[in-house]
Amino acid sequence: MGSSCSILNDTQHDVWITNREDWEILLAVIRGLVTLCEIGASVLAPLQNVASVLEMSDVALAKRLSINQSEAGKMKCAIKEFQGKAELIKPGEKYTWSGTLSLTMRIFVMNDKLQCDDKSCLTGPTAGSERVYTISEHFKKLDIYK
Repeated sequence: MGSSCSILNDTQHDVWITNREDWEILLAVIRGLVTLCEIGASVLAPLQNVASVLEMSDVALAKRLSINQSEAGKMKCAIKEFQGKAELIKPGEKYTWSGTLSLTMRIFVMNDKLQCDDKSCLTGPTAGSERVYTISEHFKKLDIYK
């Protein structure tokens, strides 16, 4: 008998979560482009959330973030691809997966502010047990409050 692991969204933000191993490269692209945005945080702040970024044209996003149109397009594609394959977890909900006892999986999280974090998480130590990780405590790169 196995055990489970849950990631509890105890923030005020929507988050997308996956434990797929192939997301490290994709998240590196998002992080690299978002790092450009963090340099000009005052420019990014009016965008508010991921939805406003995805609604913008590549040209408008590139201009707003002072990046080229190709980078803006790649950023939007990476975000859409991650969201399409990850699970949307609303505030108060949790993402759960099961496996063998104390199985380690890499969990990738992106919130609606385009903040990303990842962590190795373990399933419970005993049969039928559940280990719960809260976003506020274990994924420190993500904002908690809106």
